[in-house]
Amino acid sequence: MVRNIDLISSCPNCNRKHSESNKSKISLISSKGKYSTVHIICGSCKVPMLVLISKGPVGLVSLGMMVDLDENETKTFISETPVSVDEVIEVHKALKLNKFNEQPKYSQSKEKIQGPKAK
Repeated sequence: MVRNIDLISSCPNCNRKHSESNKSKISLISSKGKYSTVHIICGSCKVPMLVLISKGPVGLVSLGMMVDLDENETKTFISETPVSVDEVIEVHKALKLNKFNEQPKYSQSKEKIQGPKAK
């Protein structure tokens, strides 16, 4: 599915074509049924990009976005448990009330909201 897709053939940052000659790195992160996730690093400007590709009844549909993740980080985040609606609401409340020092009500650690502590 990924080899001959023209929708992601150019870098959104520098508009150069992804190819072996400009040393773009294209990696298949996951593929499940009609869905694939591809990580691309532009050979020209080195900007990483994550592309979600879906095979539909009328052809391929893709959604690409520039990211700051390398291939391994992408694989890690893809395998994580999705964020629940309750977690989104909890973060929204914390942002609105500026309450980041309180323990979140859901079962995961507050490091998920606050990020890692500085050493």
